[in-house]
Amino acid sequence: MYFILQVFAILDGLPLLTFLNLSRNPLSEFDKLLTDKQYTTLTKLALNFTDLPWQSLSNLLVVFPK
Repeated sequence: MYFILQVFAILDGLPLLTFLNLSRNPLSEFDKLLTDKQYTTLTKLALNFTDLPWQSLSNLLVVFPK
């Protein structure tokens, strides 16, 4: 779960980031730590081989709406 917190810290530190590659990272519990914040500048999100369930992906798209 520490990894997930680091991802949000990076996103907060790089507010103009447009591409985020989280491929090959264990994201099965990612949605348990989702924030109310939205990262609207992020337009490309790579999630290959993350074992992310569909429901979690749906929750994740609220945080990354574009």
